[in-house]
Amino acid sequence: MRPRSSDSLNVTELSLDGLVRFSGRCSNEAPPDAVFEKYGVTPKQYRSLAALVGESSDNLPGVPGVGPKTAAKWLQEYHTLEAILESVDSFSGKVGESLREHKQEAIRNR
Repeated sequence: MRPRSSDSLNVTELSLDGLVRFSGRCSNEAPPDAVFEKYGVTPKQYRSLAALVGESSDNLPGVPGVGPKTAAKWLQEYHTLEAILESVDSFSGKVGESLREHKQEAIRNR
């Protein structure tokens, strides 16, 4: 998994061993359950969360109207970004409309 940097989500790197390195004054490592507690997703799902929400430090705009809570809820239910996008027609309201309009950007962000 390639290193990721995020000011908005405050994660510096996700490692293959499942540890997450948080940015800040000192470097801290956290086990996967700490990632779930903080973001509502597993370390493997974090990239999908970032693809939906966006990351300003990586210049990823995200899907307008989709915040961390909505993205985490979808990932808990559908497990992957691909499954969310396959079910895009079942999402209602402005957020569903926005996801349909920005589906390609979410794919590119992944």
